[in-house]
Amino acid sequence: MNAQNIIAKQSLQYQFFSQCPTLLNALSERAVGTLDQFLKDSAILGLTGNWAKHLHFLNWLQQDEKLPSHLPIIKELIVASLTQWALSGFDHPEAQGLLIALPHLPSQQVGLWKNQEPDQPHRIISIAQQKCAFKDIHYTIANIQGQWHPYSWQLLPL
Repeated sequence: MNAQNIIAKQSLQYQFFSQCPTLLNALSERAVGTLDQFLKDSAILGLTGNWAKHLHFLNWLQQDEKLPSHLPIIKELIVASLTQWALSGFDHPEAQGLLIALPHLPSQQVGLWKNQEPDQPHRIISIAQQKCAFKDIHYTIANIQGQWHPYSWQLLPL
């Protein structure tokens, strides 16, 4: 592997794990190999490196119990995806918020409201729900700050 490929791989590893220190610690020495296998599987499945990549990684980890369910790790992966969505700005440029419902966290939905002032952080929110109605990860967007309704749930993009 040449120097450019090594740098690109290290950059990807940093980008992926920098927002998920609990996950990195849990995987320990398996972190790099686990991420490499996920990326290979992602290519086969046709998954892209969009804002949802951390959520796809969560699904992948839960398959075959590569990593047992651990609430802090689940929340880290959700927040990483929400943050990537807010920073990318390409998928839903007019949207003000994104809300995620997933079976890995059945009693709550987690969302993000984009900041309204350049010097303010985005706001992560949690909404209690009785039970997640979905078997797969879904999301809905809000085009008006503070208003989720009406919900228009969509399946997580590839």
